[in-house]
Amino acid sequence: ALYAVSSGEDAIRNLDRAGILELLLPELTACRTFHSEDSVHTWTVFEHSLRTLRNLESLTPGTFLGDLKEQLPDLEPLYLAALLHDVGKRIPGEDHAMAGARIAREIGERWHLASDVVDAVEWLVREHLLMAHYIRVRDVEKPQTAIEFARIVRTPERLIQLALLTWADVNAVSASAWTASQGAFLERLYRETARVLEGEGEPDLDPGQYRQRLLRQLAKDPVDAGALEA
Repeated sequence: ALYAVSSGEDAIRNLDRAGILELLLPELTACRTFHSEDSVHTWTVFEHSLRTLRNLESLTPGTFLGDLKEQLPDLEPLYLAALLHDVGKRIPGEDHAMAGARIAREIGERWHLASDVVDAVEWLVREHLLMAHYIRVRDVEKPQTAIEFARIVRTPERLIQLALLTWADVNAVSASAWTASQGAFLERLYRETARVLEGEGEPDLDPGQYRQRLLRQLAKDPVDAGALEA
């Protein structure tokens, strides 16, 4: 089952057409016609999840995210988390990330997956909104931001997994959901957090030295660039 999941979107859609996905992941197929309550999502939870997987597959070496993907020794936990990250939305009255994490663990145990794989998938589902929240509302130029983020992710592998899932998830919301500013801030947060995790000390204390570089990265996003300039 895990191998099939890691084979990508085409394999998942074939399993779905054959009726096998319903047997493997009824929690996911139950979301086939389920729409998120918010208005920003274009697709049902089922379709959004498969498009998140598609985005991960599309990453190739030679780009920042593509090179990160190449560093992962095993894509299976990331791909399974991509499929399950929003299944908790069908549970009324609960935070969907927490509900989804519980469901992910139940699936992992049902499939008799290794404990480290179950832990990784559960963690990714539970924290799949975290990095998007940080780059949206926190100042990624402040050293304390990366220090706090490092305390949460704890390992370089989880940092990579979360960065990839964040990009793939937001991009699967709608055609305009991901912006140049988000890309710049995600990369900045990733690099500074990686430095902390690698034991290179605190991030540089002077955020001004990166200001011009960020403005250049935001050149295609004039609204955000203007806000940063202000």
